[in-house]
Amino acid sequence: SNVKLKTESLNLNLLQEQCAELEKEKNIMIIEVEALHTDFNGRLALLDSEINTFRDRYEKCQYDLEQAIKDREAMSNKFKPVLDQMHDFERQVSELRKKADDERAKKEAAVKKLQEIVTNPIQNNPFLSRPTGSGRRHDRDRNERNVARRLEQALEVERMKYKKLQNEKDEELSTLSEDINKLKRELETRRDEIEKYKRILETRGSIDNISLTSDDLDDDRDRLESWVQIPTRNIRRGGWKRQYAVIAKNKLLLYNSEKDQLAAVSIDIDKLYHVRAVTQGDVLRVDPNMIPKIFQVLYDSEGQTLLNNSTTTMSNSMIHPQDQDRHSGETIEYKGHSFVVVAYRMPTQCETCNRPCYNVFSPPPCLECTRCHVRCHKQHYDDREEFMLPCRVNDKLSVKELLVMCSNEHDQKQWITKLSKKIPKRGVVSQNDHTPSSRTSTTSFRSPNTSISSSASNLFGNNTGQTPKQKSSTLPARAK
Repeated sequence: SNVKLKTESLNLNLLQEQCAELEKEKNIMIIEVEALHTDFNGRLALLDSEINTFRDRYEKCQYDLEQAIKDREAMSNKFKPVLDQMHDFERQVSELRKKADDERAKKEAAVKKLQEIVTNPIQNNPFLSRPTGSGRRHDRDRNERNVARRLEQALEVERMKYKKLQNEKDEELSTLSEDINKLKRELETRRDEIEKYKRILETRGSIDNISLTSDDLDDDRDRLESWVQIPTRNIRRGGWKRQYAVIAKNKLLLYNSEKDQLAAVSIDIDKLYHVRAVTQGDVLRVDPNMIPKIFQVLYDSEGQTLLNNSTTTMSNSMIHPQDQDRHSGETIEYKGHSFVVVAYRMPTQCETCNRPCYNVFSPPPCLECTRCHVRCHKQHYDDREEFMLPCRVNDKLSVKELLVMCSNEHDQKQWITKLSKKIPKRGVVSQNDHTPSSRTSTTSFRSPNTSISSSASNLFGNNTGQTPKQKSSTLPARAK
């Protein structure tokens, strides 16, 4: 019995070990099944997203195909009258040639008849009577000579008429031939364009590039849209027009309404020079309460597309009404900038050191570029600092400025930030700070902590208690 008990205990231990191993294998298999299930769900979600992406691309390609078919039909309908006109010209040319041949045959018959009359006037002319006696021979010869002279004159007149008519017909034929050749060349050109569009359409139908989807997603992330107001003519009388502004696909679009398909104004963001908030010195005619909502866009007019003349972009005389009165005429060339020495008496900020550069009674000398309108203290230039990066404006005649008024100050800052990110960075370094700053960032935001007392001190100036070294400097003390 002891042997039997030992045998059963050994068997029980073996069975327990097998159960433990099976339990481990079961747990491992459960973990593997869960991992496979998670992987399968992830792949299924990825496949669903790819299917949706390809479905969207298929719908877009289908839409492009329909548009191309419509364009081809429109072009065919457009050139159908040209073909009909060309056929009419060919028919007219054949009729004119037939008429010219008939006229030529008639003229040749008339010339032959006149030649026969000239060679034998008595026999072929029934109006001349034959002489009856020898005494009238002299009169007969004289009559024959007169008749021959008249016939020669008539023949010469007919020849001149025939030549004139022939020249006119030849000119008409040459003109019609040139028109026909021109229409044929134009027709061939249009046919080549149609073939080109067909090839492009076929290429679009066969393209399978997933990068288009990523571009669309990037455009959606960079998209910004809101209602803004654009100045028309007289800002003081409330000349602001409400428009719907959108940033999409590297363009700044202005619509007259949200339902419009075509933008009234389209500006390429690549053509923007800078975006910044305005000061009271920039827009004297605007209500001061509206200034925190307004920002200024400086761009190249080559990147602008106007649907109509309903929107009026701001000119230099409207945004900078004091330029002709405040600068002294001195021009300083620096890294492509064309600086003029100016004196600001309205609130204005230096774009290099972010300090005020204005004063009502004794304004410090400042510099303003006549191309890109960047502003800074003249002392930066006098101290030979690297205070400004090169100017990007090459042709100031093509530069335009646009004022945009948002609904509130938060939207203004959001628009400036969004547009500034898309403009190539151009840093401005001051030797005092040794910290780079962007023109679009240094002048884009108005400080909310500026008090009335600090503005009054900048406005009227207080030089009492300063050392001679401090008085010689034109830069005001940095606000703490």
